[in-house]
Parts: sequence; structure tokens; C-alpha cells
Amino acid sequence: MQYSNGAEGNHTAVTHFILLGLTSEPKLQTPLFVIFFMIYLITLMGNLVLMALIKTSPQLHTPMDFFLCNLSVVDLCYSSLLQSCFLVEKKTISYPACFLQHLFFLMFVTTEVFLLAVMAYDRYVAICNPLLYMVSMPKVVCVQLVALSCSNSHLNELLLVILNGTISMSVLVLIITSYVYILLSILRIRSAGGRHKAFSTCASHLLTLTLFYGPAGLSHMQSASKHSLETEKVTAVFYTLIVPMLNPLIYSLRNKDVQDALRKATANNLIASCSLTKLVPIS
Repeated sequence: MQYSNGAEGNHTAVTHFILLGLTSEPKLQTPLFVIFFMIYLITLMGNLVLMALIKTSPQLHTPMDFFLCNLSVVDLCYSSLLQSCFLVEKKTISYPACFLQHLFFLMFVTTEVFLLAVMAYDRYVAICNPLLYMVSMPKVVCVQLVALSCSNSHLNELLLVILNGTISMSVLVLIITSYVYILLSILRIRSAGGRHKAFSTCASHLLTLTLFYGPAGLSHMQSASKHSLETEKVTAVFYTLIVPMLNPLIYSLRNKDVQDALRKATANNLIASCSLTKLVPIS
């Protein structure tokens, strides 16, 4: 930290924070920057492609896909927030800028927590009340749920700073409750094929929850003597870079509709490219 002496007395005030970075080794700074920048490019491309597929493919206009599109937006927001720190040349940050960065980071992460809870509720409705799924989750309700997750009034922003951990754990309890009911409903399905199909519909979401809450749980379970700044750095990088990169891959690899939409979009682009090539005269 950098301090400035007050005009009267011995009063001191924090003016800047010094950014230590992920490592103090000069030889590792450039390779780490390249690695994280490549991860960010993969994150950017993966989430943009997934958002474009959801917007343009009719078979991906389900409530779950709508929530997934908003999840990609949030992932890009706080991933870009961290990446901007790597691009600045100055190694100091003012107190107001640090506060705003921390505020936005908490806002994006808390929004993701609420979105994961909404997606858990969506899976609960889809599995426990499949016949009423489209009636229970119309477009208006989906928009309202996302608007509740993304609410960012001044009061809520202040509450995020104070109650972020409490909010995350409370939402986790709601998610666990939803999955308890989901598990009970799956166990009541008589056929093995039906149980497998029901479980596969929420497997991607479960994996995302594990990646999101797992590092935080391991970090908090450490004793105070073992807890270190290095652990916090690894956890922050995992949240802001690794999870946003893996989310589109998880949902793409386990979602047949997304795979079909991607193949169809790729085929259409190849056909359009071939048609354009034929129209252009070869000199």
C-alpha cells in the first residue's frame, strides 16, 4: 500500500495499492501472461459461439438455454475484468479503482451464484414436473428470474460487499434442496433408461456447480496456518479464468442439441463459403 500524510497531525490515508501479480519471478511473468491470454481467448470464443448458437438455433430456445446464454454473458464480464489487470502497465491501483473492481467482481460472481440457483430450479421443474415444464417456465418468468439475478441497485451493491459469503451459502442451500427433490424424483423412475436420461439432463449443471463451489470449499476448509495468499491467487484464477473457459465446453459436450446446432451451423457456413467461391471468377 502507499500512504499519504494528512494535512493535520499524524493522520495517514491509503491512496494506492501495489499489485503484486501472480508471481514475483520476472522469468515467469511473460509465460504466465501468454498462457492466461490464450485461456481468455478460448473463453471469449467459446462463450460467444455458444451465445450465437443459442440465439440463432430454434432448438436451443428452451428456458435452460436462455439461462445458459446469460451465464455466458456473466462469465465473459468477470473474466474480462481480471484480464484487464494483466494488460495494464502500471503496477499500482488507486483506492477508488480497487474498490470499484472488487465491487464489480462481487456483483458478477453473485449474479452467477443466483443464475446457478435459477438453473437448479429449472432442472427441478423439468424433472419433477416434466408435463408442466413449458407452462411453469414461460419466457416472461425466465426473464424475471434473470432480472432478479442481475439486479444491481445501489443498495444491492453495498449488500454484496457485506453479505457476499452469506448470499453464496444461502443460495447453495437452495440449490442442494432443489437437487434433493430431483434425486427423489429420479429414484421413483422405474426404468434404468429413464433414470439415466433424467440424470443426464442435470449432469452438466452439477459439474458446473462443483467447479464453482469446489475451490471455495477447499479454501475455507484449510486451517489458518495453512491458508496463504498463494491459495487465494489460485482460487481467484480458477474462478475468473478456468471456470468461464470450461462452462461452454461442458454444456456443449453434454448437450446433444448444442452439438447438432453447431454441426448445422458449421455445415451452413461451409456451403455458403463454397457457393461464394463458385461465384468469384478465378483469374
